[in-house]
Amino acid sequence: MKKCHIVGMLVTCCVIFGGIFSGLSAMTVSADSNADTAAKVIALAKTKLGDKYTEAQSGRLGPNSFDCSGFVYYLYKTAAGITLNGTVTTTEEKSGKDVALNALQPGDLLFYGSRGSSYHVGLYEGNGMMIHAATPAEGVRETALKYYEPNFARRIIGNISGTGSTTKPTTPTQSTFGTNVHYAFHKMGGSWLSEVTNFNSSSSGYTGGPYTQNDMLYIKVDQGSLRYRVHTTKGSWLPWVSKGDRNDLNYGAAGVFGQPIDGVQLYYNTPSGKPYSEAFYRTQTTKTYHWSNASCDDGTSIKGYPSYSGNFGQPIDHLQIGIAPKNPF
Repeated sequence: MKKCHIVGMLVTCCVIFGGIFSGLSAMTVSADSNADTAAKVIALAKTKLGDKYTEAQSGRLGPNSFDCSGFVYYLYKTAAGITLNGTVTTTEEKSGKDVALNALQPGDLLFYGSRGSSYHVGLYEGNGMMIHAATPAEGVRETALKYYEPNFARRIIGNISGTGSTTKPTTPTQSTFGTNVHYAFHKMGGSWLSEVTNFNSSSSGYTGGPYTQNDMLYIKVDQGSLRYRVHTTKGSWLPWVSKGDRNDLNYGAAGVFGQPIDGVQLYYNTPSGKPYSEAFYRTQTTKTYHWSNASCDDGTSIKGYPSYSGNFGQPIDHLQIGIAPKNPF
C-alpha cells in the first residue's frame, strides 16, 4: 500500500510538474517567436533607410515612399502579417497595448503628442534608437531617443525574453537645475503659448508645437540674470534682451511679429554665492524630428558646445531650456 501510495504521488507530481515545465516551455517558445517577429519587422525597416517621405495619399503606404504612420503600418503588415488599427497615428494608438517608456522592447511603436491627438509615430529598434519616416527633407532615418523623446508607446507583439529596458533619459528633477527658467513662444499669427518652467519629457515640457512657426520669445529666471536674442528667417540676429515679460514687447521679449524665429542664443550669469551654472538649450525645427545637440550659453563658457541653437532657414517649432551646473539633457 505504501509503495502504491508513493508511486501514485510520483505520478501525480510528474503530471503537475510536467504541466508546469510544459507551460514554461510554451512561454519560452512564445517569447522566442515574438523576438523573431520583432526581428523581421526591424530588418525590413532597415532596408527602407533612405527611402523618401511623402505626404501624398497614394504613396504613403509604401513600398518605396512613406509618411510616419504609413511606414509602421507597412512594416507590420508586410513583415509580420499584422494589420494595425488604421493607417493614421490617432487610430494606430489603439493597436496593441500600452507599455511604459522605461520598459521598451524592439518592435514597440513610439508616439509623439497627446493620446488621441498624436502627430508622429516611429518603430523602436532597440538600444535607444528609433526608425521612422521623419520629414520630407530627411526621409526614413534612425534617430536616438535622447534627441527626440516619445510621449507614450504601444506594444504590438508580446514580450521578448531578456528585454524590457531603454536608454530613455530620466526626467530631470528640481535638484538638476541651478535656478528655474520660465519661457514661452508666441505662435506666428496666433497668441502666446503657455509658459514652461525648465523642461521635461512630457508634451508640456517644451514651448512650441509640431510644424508651428513662432515669431516672439520671452525668457526669465528666478535667480541671476539672463540675456537672449533670436535670429529670424529674414537673415539677421535681433538685439539682445535681458528681461522676460510678454506684456512688454519693446524690452521684455525678442522677435518681430511675422518673422519666423530660426535661431536662439542665450547667456546666463550666476548670482554671487550660488553654484556656477550655464544656460543649456536645444531646439527642433519644422524640418526635423529630433532635438539638436545642446548649446551652452553663447559657446564661450564651455568648449565644444554650439554657440546658438537652430538651423538658419528652418523655423524653430520646439525649444527646451535648463539653467544648470552641467548639461541636463
